[in-house]
Amino acid sequence: MQNSFFTTALQVIADWVMRLSIANMLWVGMNVPILFLLFLMYLSPSTEAVLLLAVPLVILLPVLFFPATTAVFAMARDWIVKKEETNLLKGFWVNLRKNYKASLLSGMILTLIWVVWILDYFFVRELHDILAVVMIGLGVLLFIYTVHFFSMAVHYHMTKRQLFKNTFFVTVGSPLLAVVILFICLSVFFINMRFMVLIPFFSLSVVAFLSFFAFYRFTLKVGEKAGEKAEQ
Repeated sequence: MQNSFFTTALQVIADWVMRLSIANMLWVGMNVPILFLLFLMYLSPSTEAVLLLAVPLVILLPVLFFPATTAVFAMARDWIVKKEETNLLKGFWVNLRKNYKASLLSGMILTLIWVVWILDYFFVRELHDILAVVMIGLGVLLFIYTVHFFSMAVHYHMTKRQLFKNTFFVTVGSPLLAVVILFICLSVFFINMRFMVLIPFFSLSVVAFLSFFAFYRFTLKVGEKAGEKAEQ
């Protein structure tokens, strides 16, 4: 009995390791140009060189990063809601192709918002330390908003306007969920920084899975409360 339980547990662990690692490698593979630009920016000796490299980076984010990230979130969503499983490579490609146009357009908007935040942060940082702290706080909220946006985009069929608006309500309306998402992302980040060999295999895929799981539990609780109120 113990051997059977141990064997089953190993199979489950191996299955999840395979899912997360393959999904993450597909994501990394699609984002190689972006990662290369970030590496060059890190090595750049001057601000002018960084700004020059930032131009193609901003262009590539909606084209590669947002569609690939949405595809991984969609795969995580399928695993969590127990949707019929498909080949991992096929699942990534199907979700990428299905959501590409919407992800590209949403990515353009979110990239623009992030660019505005970055420019504002560097501007106000020179004016006052308190303003810089406020901008960092807004940046954290924008980061949580972006993570929520991926979960909302793969779980609901909405217009762009509804998607952006409802993501805002979820971000500001559920502080506990925001803290959980931030904790997940920071934990994965620090673990990956401590063991950098894990980055190609367990970075974005782990964030996507845990973030969507937390988001999904939140939506179930909201639905249960709405049902209870309707019955009353």
